[in-house]
Amino acid sequence: GVEALALVLDGHVLVALAQLGDLLDGRLDGLLYMAALRRPALRETADRYMQLSIDALLPYTDPVTAHAATVAMNGITLRGLAGTRPPTRTEVESVLRRILTPNPTLPSPDMA
Repeated sequence: GVEALALVLDGHVLVALAQLGDLLDGRLDGLLYMAALRRPALRETADRYMQLSIDALLPYTDPVTAHAATVAMNGITLRGLAGTRPPTRTEVESVLRRILTPNPTLPSPDMA
């Protein structure tokens, strides 16, 4: 499975995993993280996957927000895999909107 592929491909694993993503119906990150729980050798790959996700958001937001959105997306994916039903589009959008949209009731960082 994904574990064997990661061990064999080492540095090229992210390219291979990205190509497999469509076949796995977007559940790739969840499967990678679950495999890394059992196989410490996969943890570096999981870290790189996380960083690539953060990097993909950086053109659109600051580093802390990119990290928060990535963590939220990973959590939503894992919850969808482990739960009785996947999250709806509305649920995902509401979580990401909360992270990506500034809260006007909070003081700006300059005022804190």
